[in-house]
Amino acid sequence: MREHPCRGGERQLLAPDPRRDVSPTVVAGGRSLEVVLWHRTSVSGPRRRKSAAASTRTVRGRYPLTRPAMVPARTTEEPMRQRTRTAIALGAVAALGLGTTAALVGSASADTVPRTALGLSSNGKTLKTFSLTTGAQVKALGGVTGLTGDTRLIGIDQRPSNHTFYGVGNAGGIYTISPSTGAAVKVSQLSEALNGTHFGVDFNPVADRLRIVSNTGQSLRHDVSMATPTTAVDGALNYPVGNPPTPGPTATGITGAAYTNNDAFSVTTTGTTLFDLDTTLDRVAQQVPANSGTLVVSGPFGGGVGPISGFDIVSSVSSNGTATGNAGFATLRPTNGGLGGLYRVDLLSGDVTKVANFTHDVADLAIPQP
Repeated sequence: MREHPCRGGERQLLAPDPRRDVSPTVVAGGRSLEVVLWHRTSVSGPRRRKSAAASTRTVRGRYPLTRPAMVPARTTEEPMRQRTRTAIALGAVAALGLGTTAALVGSASADTVPRTALGLSSNGKTLKTFSLTTGAQVKALGGVTGLTGDTRLIGIDQRPSNHTFYGVGNAGGIYTISPSTGAAVKVSQLSEALNGTHFGVDFNPVADRLRIVSNTGQSLRHDVSMATPTTAVDGALNYPVGNPPTPGPTATGITGAAYTNNDAFSVTTTGTTLFDLDTTLDRVAQQVPANSGTLVVSGPFGGGVGPISGFDIVSSVSSNGTATGNAGFATLRPTNGGLGGLYRVDLLSGDVTKVANFTHDVADLAIPQP
């Protein structure tokens, strides 16, 4: 991924790359930051520059921020509150001189959220489907079969490009997973060893790469389509420190990861943002740029959460196939034990709202995308 440092008094612009984890970019002129958006009039139409200078907010009294006109009309929040949260979230990213994204959109509407999700047990050996409205188990699929060189799965996700479920084994095997039987078929292998005890697994819908993060700060990016396994080792996860910001100590609490804008046309029409769960510091963070490992805090979700967690984002999609909203879901357990529950996650504030308590074992989830 290409980066563009913002040096004082110098205006810079990096043309958007559809393979990037974050798009569009923030350009700087002195201390003022302007969000520049790129869009298409159609899938095959030309790109044109569009300034998002709709209004200006000051974040923390330092950086004037131009708020992009990206808040969708369909939202479950009161409009002004949603705009304020968007401005704050964008401001935190902008203040670090990093890219922002068109992926910071409102919540997916209730009628677009699937009724069920695929769940993985805490031992990584059994699968089930469960309700996203009640948390109740719908169907027990039994043990995962077909693992080769692995003894369990450490995470699952659905790949937006082909709507197939995948699982990652504890020895680095990559498998397709049948959501009706739990049968696994090995299709790839990480070329880098996994490092950690708890992991987040999610596909980037734009680059079509599998992202794996862990509670040791590891961040891997894998191309499952290559005949020869190719795994990139990206920058260690960290919260930047200082002014100007520099990489901070390695973050050792990331146990969940999920990308926004899971639609069929992501490569040409929309960007995406990677969000992480930090269950040590009890917060939601944006990993931006994703390949650098830089974490920008969205907000806290409260204390007492243990490292056994799952995280996924489901996107609502318009009639033309592009994402219009995103809804975060997490499976969280208390540090003092128990089965925990299913939660909705506000991506911009970090707030979590309990949907239901679990009466069965779910440690990770993969939500079927529209």
